[in-house]
Amino acid sequence: MQNKEQKGKKRKPTPVFLGQMVLVALLMWGVGSYIGSRVSLGIDGQKGGKCLPYNYYLIDKGDHSVPTGGYLAFLLDKRAEPWFPEHAMFVKQLVAAEGDHVQVQGREVLVNGFPVGQLDPKVMGKTGQDERTYARDQVLQPGELWVMGTAPDSFDSRYWGPINSNMLVGQVHPIY
Repeated sequence: MQNKEQKGKKRKPTPVFLGQMVLVALLMWGVGSYIGSRVSLGIDGQKGGKCLPYNYYLIDKGDHSVPTGGYLAFLLDKRAEPWFPEHAMFVKQLVAAEGDHVQVQGREVLVNGFPVGQLDPKVMGKTGQDERTYARDQVLQPGELWVMGTAPDSFDSRYWGPINSNMLVGQVHPIY
């Protein structure tokens, strides 16, 4: 026995229904492929100290317009060796960009005259260099980005200088 709601409804013929289902499936696959190629999940797998206060990130590979103070993912060149392989992906905070004045004086790191961090004795010990090696006074050129972690012992631009914007993977959105 049919209930009142089913009485007046006609079922679509099976070929029409299957055709609609195939179209919906293709649409879902297309949207999923686009999102999957543009956005990925980043997980901070560091053991021990963490450079940033988050564990999980969404990386938007289609957005390279990272604001100062925002987070970005990039592939570092040979400057990370021997501690990290060439082209290892890093997530850091953008601290300075084109036109900003970066200074490393003694152990103090300044951007446009304001302190943003310090060189860490533990990191300098691992690199085998002293603070004079990292001294700099420069205005960032087009395409140069100064990136840092929020932890004092983060391995970042303090030790290997600015990165180039062509190393960017995309803007990062911390999740948790």
